[in-house]
Amino acid sequence: SIYLLVRRGSRLWWRIGLGALVGFTLLLLIWTGSRTGALMTVFGLGIFFRRRLSRMAILGIFALGFLLLASTLFKQSLDSFSRFTDTTNDRSEAWIQMWQQFLTHPFYGTWEPGYIMKSENSYLMIAARFGIVGLFFLGWAIIFLLRDLWILNAARSQLGEASLLADLILGMFASIL
Repeated sequence: SIYLLVRRGSRLWWRIGLGALVGFTLLLLIWTGSRTGALMTVFGLGIFFRRRLSRMAILGIFALGFLLLASTLFKQSLDSFSRFTDTTNDRSEAWIQMWQQFLTHPFYGTWEPGYIMKSENSYLMIAARFGIVGLFFLGWAIIFLLRDLWILNAARSQLGEASLLADLILGMFASIL
């Protein structure tokens, strides 16, 4: 929806509706209390808007207004906002357990039920579940993804109006790496 919001030629009512959707999506992101999700969102938007920061500022102000409006409708929606500033370490136990599991079964990993708690780290989860074999395929996929993103970024100047869509793709994939 952000791509459609900043694309040239969109009607004003369409942009207002999409801005409301972005604000509501931000409300849902705050509701989850996911610091990783918020970081991925900020990073992806930064990559997407890296060549048009003024549009990012306008979108941010617009979405913030809709976020505040939506938060008045849903009274408890900002209760989990304090989670973003909480520095409690709630991941190290799961990470240590996955690392130990990887060290115990380094080549192929293990699929013992109940052996992994919440991970919140895809790389360690792959190492624990699939071992070195899984890390090899993950690394291979990341290398090819980065290569294709590099090619897309290099071809961006020849895409004309579609360069905005190229920025969206770059932002999406950069945020999940």
